[in-house]
Amino acid sequence: MQKKGRSRKLQKQKLNRKEKEKTENDEEIMKDEESQDTKMKKTRKTEEAGEILKNCEDNK
Repeated sequence: MQKKGRSRKLQKQKLNRKEKEKTENDEEIMKDEESQDTKMKKTRKTEEAGEILKNCEDNK
């Protein structure tokens, strides 16, 4: 009986570790996606600002 209980406990621990690793990996992926989104937004703003400056210079 103890062996079964011990093996179940080990299986639970392995499962918990796998779930924890998966959660950590998912968090890292989310952070990477957020940083990419931030970079894209900054790039767009910079491009828009450049277009506005061009238009202002053209109007002069």
